[in-house]
Amino acid sequence: MKRFLYIIAIFLPLFFLSCSAEKKEEPSAGIKKPEQAAPALLPSETGEEKKEEAAVEAHPAAKRNPFFSYLAIEAKKGERIKTPLECCELSVFKVMAILSGTKEPRALIAAPDGKTYSTKKGDRIGLRNGRVVEVGKRSVIVEEMELDDNGEVVYREKIELSLPEEEKMMR
Repeated sequence: MKRFLYIIAIFLPLFFLSCSAEKKEEPSAGIKKPEQAAPALLPSETGEEKKEEAAVEAHPAAKRNPFFSYLAIEAKKGERIKTPLECCELSVFKVMAILSGTKEPRALIAAPDGKTYSTKKGDRIGLRNGRVVEVGKRSVIVEEMELDDNGEVVYREKIELSLPEEEKMMR
């Protein structure tokens, strides 16, 4: 038993000294982290692009907001975004219902994709720059126009989209 105590008394200080010498390294269970090298610049990257990226990284508020509407971003660019009602000719749309008797009458129009859309005066519809001119009690009047290269009106036509006959008879 005395031998065992002598061995522990000799090796215990050596054990603590060896542990204190290894404080420089992080204990990582034998896994070493690879050293991070500086990212190489692609040939297309210029100093300006790098500055912009650094500005975004420096200011977290400059990053894109995931809750901000994509449509609002495109509208700021000055480009007009087409609505789902500007996909097809007027003949494929069906007037499902008309809400009249309010300050601004509205119409529910079924599109060929199976969805219904609420429209009011001034909304765009159809392929030929159509606009809803009037929402009446039984129909929706759309004015289509064709423009030339200078932006002048070449052709103008008013088209009436009305409720189906069975809807008219029920009222």
